[in-house]
Amino acid sequence: MKILITGGGTVEQIDSVRFLTNISSGKTATCLADYLSKKNKITYLTSVTARYIPKNLRKIRILNFSDFNSLNRLIKKELSKKNYDAIVHLAAVSDYSPVKIKINDKFFKTPLKEKIDSKSKTIQIILKKNFKILDRLKDYSKNKKIIIVGFKLTSNGTAKEIATKIEKIKADIVVHNDTSQIKKSKHIFNIYKSAKKISKAENPKELAKRLSKILEKEEM
Repeated sequence: MKILITGGGTVEQIDSVRFLTNISSGKTATCLADYLSKKNKITYLTSVTARYIPKNLRKIRILNFSDFNSLNRLIKKELSKKNYDAIVHLAAVSDYSPVKIKINDKFFKTPLKEKIDSKSKTIQIILKKNFKILDRLKDYSKNKKIIIVGFKLTSNGTAKEIATKIEKIKADIVVHNDTSQIKKSKHIFNIYKSAKKISKAENPKELAKRLSKILEKEEM
């Protein structure tokens, strides 16, 4: 299979030295890229701030993204130009991006080319809502039968809240994890298809094995 994988967190620039991002390190995504590259052709889109990179660099094609817009452009270009069989969209994408900043009662468009003066007593950052890239993957794709694997992270979510969110995700396979189940010794992943739980993994490597088998069945 030809698989596109995204990993790491987007970086939304505020000024020349400051930015908004998230805690995604790219660890799980790199584990998936390395494992799936054993039998598949992998293109890996990774954040410029990701702390982990795949080990199997000889077999994995790597491209970098920074902010929401650069990731969206890169995904759209890859899916529209090349015939991918599946996409594993694991990147932690910013829900909001800064568009303006208010400093001493004056508004400026972001990102500022210079560093904001630290003497300013208060600053206000205006954020705009981003669309869900996941929702547009089918439209972007040259292959309309592409298998989409989406990820959903919740924070101390109840069973009802988690079920409701998973039902709304536009993906063939959904991998869910909750911050309450992320530990150094164990990281629980629950895998869903058509909003029904079909498998479970207790660490990234086990998740990679589960997804590999699922993708093979989906392709048939």
